[in-house]
Amino acid sequence: MRTIKLLIFNLYIIVFSFGQTKEKMVLDGNNEYEKGVNLLQEAQAISADSSRKLEADALMQKAINKFSKAEVNYKKAKETEQDYLEAEFNLGDALHKQARYDDSRKKFESIISRPNISPEVKSGAHHNIGNSYLEEFLKDPQNKSDKLDESIESYKNALRNNPADTDARYNLEFARKLKQQQQQQQQNKDDKKDDKKEEEKDKQEQKDKENDKQDKEKQEQQQKENKKENEENKKEQKKDEMSKEEAERMLEALKNKEEKLQAERKDKKIRGGRVIIEKDW
Repeated sequence: MRTIKLLIFNLYIIVFSFGQTKEKMVLDGNNEYEKGVNLLQEAQAISADSSRKLEADALMQKAINKFSKAEVNYKKAKETEQDYLEAEFNLGDALHKQARYDDSRKKFESIISRPNISPEVKSGAHHNIGNSYLEEFLKDPQNKSDKLDESIESYKNALRNNPADTDARYNLEFARKLKQQQQQQQQNKDDKKDDKKEEEKDKQEQKDKENDKQDKEKQEQQQKENKKENEENKKEQKKDEMSKEEAERMLEALKNKEEKLQAERKDKKIRGGRVIIEKDW
């Protein structure tokens, strides 16, 4: 079973027999490119072993250096002939291997826009553009989600120009599956958000009910306290009224008693006082 990792790095590259100087430059570039691919595959093979990380990083750097040398040779070939198709195409591959995706796509897009280009070459260019978009997505799925859509469209264009391109068809199906997973993950996130919103809504409703219940209980308690206070106030008021009546009765009794005493004193004075009789000598 083929894996997408192999297919992603399996870029189309134009190879031809050794000929004139410009062809030799391209051939030298191809040799450096192939060495870089081999080093890259070695690095990938041991990258899963954490104990060999430094070794894998060193191999990766050597691979990048090889791709850089290939780039130099392809550019030299283009200097001899600006529209040199083979150099332009393989230069795009070398830039891709250095993860310079924008620069790589520009090379392939310039080839696609050329007149009189065969459908097979156009298909290869679209295929490699699709690979560059797919690699960008896989390196950063969260922030590069749009690259996945671009890769799908590029693989479709590759198949439109060359329906027999099995690698493009395989990568297209792989990209579509990734798209389905992406949509499912997004749907799951949306569902979780909806569930969370619903949960928060339920919590808020429950909280509101509890607050209403507490407010009602407070109101009822306040009413009871007010009622009790009113009753106590009435009792106090009634008590005060009774005290006033009693005070008035006491005052009236004291007044009556005082009047009675005064009357008694007056009566005693009249009845019991000494009378002096003058003698008539």
